[in-house]
Amino acid sequence: MKKKDKIIEWISNQKGNLIGIGIDQKPYLEEIMKNKNILECNLLESISLEEGSGKRKKYLPIKKLKRKFKRKKTDALLMNASYIKRYWNHLIKDSIYLIKGEVLIYGIKDKEEVELLEKRYHRYSVLMEKEKIGNEWLLNIKVGDAQNHKGKEFFYFIGDSIYQMIELLSEFLTN
Repeated sequence: MKKKDKIIEWISNQKGNLIGIGIDQKPYLEEIMKNKNILECNLLESISLEEGSGKRKKYLPIKKLKRKFKRKKTDALLMNASYIKRYWNHLIKDSIYLIKGEVLIYGIKDKEEVELLEKRYHRYSVLMEKEKIGNEWLLNIKVGDAQNHKGKEFFYFIGDSIYQMIELLSEFLTN
């Protein structure tokens, strides 16, 4: 089964509220519009369905997700990894905080990035299914029973930020 078909099948099985981040293909947006079980869909940094515009429109800033949405009130989250790499520290803890159903992340090309996400989501005791389709990874994370603690999240955020700075510094020094 192709990646596109898997994602469309996942979208068609969703019910309730959906957040989409970086959705860049019209078939996904059209499937969201066709699905009558999706009551509300909020798109962040996604393309619009308007013909001829060709411009990306920001609907909501990614870092302000917690301000806009309430705790465990959204059913599903669909993310394109190429748009959100620099926001991993915020998005992992926000997805645990906001979502009561599933998170689907597509477009991950590195095995190392999959392992990093797996390690970071494992902190919250969630179920994760990963599947390689072609040269990309598809992660389906069930965050409904996730356990989080504000103190631990704070230390995880600091540790992840330090890890990110070390990665940037080592990349800078090697170049």
